[in-house]
Amino acid sequence: MAELWDDDISPRTISRALKKIGFTRKKNLRLPRT
Repeated sequence: MAELWDDDISPRTISRALKKIGFTRKKNLRLPRT
């Protein structure tokens, strides 16, 4: 995963990515299982 990051990694981008991941995860959990 480190390869995806650019050389300048700021805590802001990291927290942003983590929020995005957590958000999508919650969304996926909400989806009905088929």
